Amino acid sequence: MEKPLTSGETPEEETKPEQAAPPGTPPDFTVGIGASAGGLDALEKFLTHLPPDSGMAFIIVTHMDPSRPGMMPEILMRFTEMPVHEVSDGMTVRADTVYIIPSDADLSIMNGTLFLNPPEKTRGVRMPIDSFFRSLADDQGHRAVAILLSGMGSDGTFGIRAIKEHLGMVMVQDPATTTFKAMLESAIATGMVDFIAPAEALPDRLLKYAGTAVSAPGSGEALRKSEERFRLLTENASDVILILDPVGSILYASPSVKQAGGFTPEELIGSSILKLMHPDDLPLVMNALSTAAAHPKERVTLEVRFRHSSGDWLTFDVIGVNLQEEPAVRGFVVNARDITERKRAEEKLRESEEQFRAIFDNSSDGIVLTDPQGGGEILSANPAACRMLGWTEEEIVGRGRDVLFDRGDPDLLALIDERRRTGSARAELTFRRKDGTSFPGEMSTALFRDVRGKERAIAIIRDITERRRAEDDLRTTKEYLENLIDYANAPIIVWNPEFVITRFNRAFESLTGIPAEEAVGARLEILFPEVSRNASMEMVRRAMADEMWDAVEIPILHRSGSVRTVLWNSANITGNGRGTPLATIAQGQDITGRKQAEEERAALTGRLEEAHREANLYLDIITHDIRNANNVSTMYADLMVDLAEGDLKTYAEKLRNSILRGNGILRNVATLRRVHEESVSLAPVSLDAVIREEVGNYPGASIRYDGRPVEVSADSLLPMIFANLIGNAVKFGGAGVEITVRVEERDGEVLVSVEDTGPGIPDEVKRLLFQRFERGMARGRGEGLGLYIVRTLVERYGGKVRVDDRVPGHPGEGAAFRFMLQKANGTEGT
Repeated sequence: MEKPLTSGETPEEETKPEQAAPPGTPPDFTVGIGASAGGLDALEKFLTHLPPDSGMAFIIVTHMDPSRPGMMPEILMRFTEMPVHEVSDGMTVRADTVYIIPSDADLSIMNGTLFLNPPEKTRGVRMPIDSFFRSLADDQGHRAVAILLSGMGSDGTFGIRAIKEHLGMVMVQDPATTTFKAMLESAIATGMVDFIAPAEALPDRLLKYAGTAVSAPGSGEALRKSEERFRLLTENASDVILILDPVGSILYASPSVKQAGGFTPEELIGSSILKLMHPDDLPLVMNALSTAAAHPKERVTLEVRFRHSSGDWLTFDVIGVNLQEEPAVRGFVVNARDITERKRAEEKLRESEEQFRAIFDNSSDGIVLTDPQGGGEILSANPAACRMLGWTEEEIVGRGRDVLFDRGDPDLLALIDERRRTGSARAELTFRRKDGTSFPGEMSTALFRDVRGKERAIAIIRDITERRRAEDDLRTTKEYLENLIDYANAPIIVWNPEFVITRFNRAFESLTGIPAEEAVGARLEILFPEVSRNASMEMVRRAMADEMWDAVEIPILHRSGSVRTVLWNSANITGNGRGTPLATIAQGQDITGRKQAEEERAALTGRLEEAHREANLYLDIITHDIRNANNVSTMYADLMVDLAEGDLKTYAEKLRNSILRGNGILRNVATLRRVHEESVSLAPVSLDAVIREEVGNYPGASIRYDGRPVEVSADSLLPMIFANLIGNAVKFGGAGVEITVRVEERDGEVLVSVEDTGPGIPDEVKRLLFQRFERGMARGRGEGLGLYIVRTLVERYGGKVRVDDRVPGHPGEGAAFRFMLQKANGTEGT
């Protein structure tokens, strides 16, 4: 493709005809000129630069207003010396003449004669330029020339393809030289345009293409001119032009073959075209050669794959004509256009259309395509839209937008106005179904142009009935929650990130004495006493930083000046469950009364602890002094027992035993103090060592213990259990009592038994035996603390204690005290 001239340039050489064509001479070339918006200015520039004796005929097809007929010929006469005629039906085309189509007809040509036809529409749109160009190509063949000047739309785009298929020539005004360029750009996008130039430069290129005026038929000069035109066409064409002999050998290759196929013309001339063909396309090519050989001057069209010099396969659109009888050619002329990129684009377009169709057909949203002009004619509707609206596509297509909603809906009118101004719009509207029912919907709509340049609108419709219902439910829930907050017994407050109060319920009004309407909008600081305000606000800031309050005490100032202590819980509110807090909600509990009670209790506890300390001091003093006195008394009692005889000796022994029992009472009291005052800290203790040491304290008693080296979890008070149990058995078992200590390991626990052959314990006494101050031994002897201490210590070590008959069912044959201890971790018995 070539742009040989720009605006204002003058051709270096302008070929003038040697003589004008005689009146009534048929034209050497017939030139069809299509123009639309802005076309009059372009026609002026074109005709004023065109000589009146070019030997060509010019037929102008425009989009004229039918209400203003007959004006164009008069206007065009100002720009040219050639005759200008408005076409009448059956008018013969002559050289050096301008013809203009009437405003109310389509135009065709047959055997050089013009015919008027009723206007036709393609998909509702008139395309008079396309219609004439196709007719011109069929009638004039390679002597047809198509020129497109300024205009909108795409009229002429399909017509120039017919011109090129018949080996004619196509010229287009440079789009940069006009405001109305859509028609030009549409044609250029086909890749079928031979020359692009400003309107005033097109005549020079046309004359160079045509050569000079056609000489008399049969003359050598005519042949030379014909060959010159053919050479100019082939060497400047962007298409690949080949001339083949009847068997497919290449006789000529245009220079464009280098750019298109990577070969130089010299590399191809003399070789067979079949060597460049894809193997799968050879039958098609052979058939085309046979057809062309049998039908001279008839076009043969096919789509084949050529091998590029790189080895890649390119797809070409091929037009072949057998011109062996033409002296300037004498061969099969092949015009090949590389359509590889177009095929790829078509494939992408096909995929895109398939994707759009898949989306269109399967979208859950309704999609409607309309003509935005007039009543908004519906052009297409997807299945979802049909289901949503209750129509079939056949029923709804062709109807206006009125079937979807009320024409007077102000929201609809506002949406259409916004779309007209901005190209797109969105709104919530009330839609109407076929059966007359309605539903709320959200519609997004936008304007676009289709492949023919027509403005269209797409509308995406979503049924928002469920969303509206959810919004209503949410509104109801919100009202419920607001009432719940307002009427809750607990004080509830909400503040925003700027620490401004946004909610303040009635319980908070009672707590502070401040009305909600006064508190809402105020800053949070008004709630805190001045003395603790900074500390309270710091806690609020930490809460906003995602430090949730959990039972935090903050003093609140009452309007009267009194201060209430409030226990708070808080949580941040975020829009999506995370991120920056939108607000903080806090719930309080007035604990002023409880705090006062706690303070009073704390004071009482302090006094009790002080009394306890004093009592322990007195007890320590008394215990120490009594123990010292008992030690002295025991010493004198021992002397009396040694020196006395008879009843005096007996009384001395009883005195000594009483003193010893007093010492035992003091020991038990001391043990109870340790049990209640010392914290539990258990550790492995050798049970065998404790038992053996306690057995050793009674050298005159009959105690059987086999020994079992095991450690239990206990502390330093463990020996007190055995001191009480073995001591009681010795003291109350009577003369000749036998005592047995058994140790048995059971699944991580240790069962200890202390058995005696004494008088035993009655069943009615057993259940009370381990209670404090209960005397369970024979004849009511004992102070009632020893077995209570045993139970307390066993439970301290995680065990249980009980008393059984040594011989089951025979209480009088002795007692058996059994208790469980926890085996220390990592110890094994033997």
